[in-house]
Amino acid sequence: MVTFSVVVPTYNRAALLPRALDSVLHQTEPSFEIVVVDDGSTDDTEAVVRGYADERVRFLTQPNGGVCAARNTGARAAHGDRLVFLDSDDELVPDALARFRAAADDNGWAVVVSGWTRVSADERDHVSCVPERSGAAPQLVGPYLPGAFALDRAVFDAAGGYDELLRFGENTALGWRVREVLARTHQTVGMIHEPLVLRYSQPGRAFDRQRYEAAVRILDAYAAVLRDPVTGAAAPRHRRANFQGVAGSSAAALGLRREAWRYALAALRSEPDSLTRYRGLLAVALATTRRDGVRQSKR
Repeated sequence: MVTFSVVVPTYNRAALLPRALDSVLHQTEPSFEIVVVDDGSTDDTEAVVRGYADERVRFLTQPNGGVCAARNTGARAAHGDRLVFLDSDDELVPDALARFRAAADDNGWAVVVSGWTRVSADERDHVSCVPERSGAAPQLVGPYLPGAFALDRAVFDAAGGYDELLRFGENTALGWRVREVLARTHQTVGMIHEPLVLRYSQPGRAFDRQRYEAAVRILDAYAAVLRDPVTGAAAPRHRRANFQGVAGSSAAALGLRREAWRYALAALRSEPDSLTRYRGLLAVALATTRRDGVRQSKR
């Protein structure tokens, strides 16, 4: 059995996909497979993947169901003991898998989290991010971002995989459930304090609807998790306020005036001593005022 299964979900990114695949094929760690899951692409994604004459590259396809469904499909088909999820427009540094393996084996960690490098859309700016978020218990290390964590397949399965109804915040939600598993099974997670993945920003992505629906789902379906101090690296009220703020700002962008005010005020009630929440409330006020002005001018 291979050590790592690198799951790469993709949708209409035939031009960008080779960057991700090449970064895995050039790893110094020899024991891996790549599971590409085509989430219903209409471009020549399949031809690109078939062009790799390497038995370590596997190709799966499914009707379009979203990135979480694609990641779960890849995980179910994986042969490896450990899973790494890599977005199809990003790339691992050459020794990422080797570093994940050494950290897990040397320390007995069931999950290994690393830093990452954020690359601007024009690829001119590279910003390394290595958060210090160890918390009061080893289970609180985070955050979880694709390419920046590796975990035992058994832990992923026990956590129930990705929430397929989420299209935003899905990695955060997975992290909460993974921490629950680790706390219950007395396993640990550790961090490599260096960036092991380059995460590329893509211009023109419209996430407002996905952000809004995901934030509302998290606030409703994960209410108990948000209150649990064991599952998150931040204080429960801060986590709740963050998603209330996201729901408020996204609702304002969508023109959902009542919902925007509702969630922005809820975020302020959750964190009344936070300047960020007052700024969020002001942003909602400005956004809704602008929209009201546009409607008036069209009459």
